[in-house]
Amino acid sequence: MGDLSTMKPSLAPARIAAVVFSQTGQTCDTEDMRFLFKLIGNMVGLWLASVLVNGIDLPVSDGIPQTLLTLLVIGLVFTLLNMIVRPLLKFLTFPIYVLTLGIFALVVNALIFMLTGWMTQQIGFGLEVSGFWAALFGALVTAIVSAIIGGILDQTAN
Repeated sequence: MGDLSTMKPSLAPARIAAVVFSQTGQTCDTEDMRFLFKLIGNMVGLWLASVLVNGIDLPVSDGIPQTLLTLLVIGLVFTLLNMIVRPLLKFLTFPIYVLTLGIFALVVNALIFMLTGWMTQQIGFGLEVSGFWAALFGALVTAIVSAIIGGILDQTAN
């Protein structure tokens, strides 16, 4: 695989996790990579949502490492909620999804975003979401950015 400094820049983002796993003796399968790509996409999406959407605020940090740690924790909570709670909500609200032709998904995304804000405030990494509309637009920005970044990273991994 080689040293990270000798890799082409276009391949570096997708290969960093593989290099780390190979040097620790662990294997890295596609599910691990997909989770990592979702996490990175959600971190960037959450940051961009906090910049673009009024009513979504990240806690003030003492520098870049602290900001990255905060984004990592908030992104991890958001990613896990999307993987665990969101399918359950989709199952329970299936008739509403059918009646609204899928538009109710925006409401579910906003609720997950608000739940992320509440949970991260409970553990001390407070993502502040001021209301439903902020959560709706924040979830929309995060979903779009996460999909774009996940697609780019997934293509460079293949």
